[in-house]
Amino acid sequence: MAQALDVERVEAVLAANPCYDYFGVRWDDKRYAQCAVPRRSRVWNDGAPTRKRLDGTSAVRVIPGRVAAQLARMRYERGLYLGKYVLVLGAHHVSYGEDPGEIVMRDPRVLDTWSA
Repeated sequence: MAQALDVERVEAVLAANPCYDYFGVRWDDKRYAQCAVPRRSRVWNDGAPTRKRLDGTSAVRVIPGRVAAQLARMRYERGLYLGKYVLVLGAHHVSYGEDPGEIVMRDPRVLDTWSA
């Protein structure tokens, strides 16, 4: 399932928000307002969500100037990430997730969102 992803838009959002140490892109079924803090992500076990929550919100890490390459790789591995909306997130603290390129963002802020 291909998701609508505007690399130039993501790069512009990152450039406009240099105060964050980390950036991520997330697909979610809920649309969040700009500056909102998204809910913590669920822990998954063998492809099924559990009731447990992570310490933050999972996202695919993106780095300014390298978004196209990072997201091209993600499209190949994309089956794990589905949702109605694309969220671009910024945060100061992260840990690394279990999936390739995944980060868990603590108290991230929604910098931009659009329909996937």
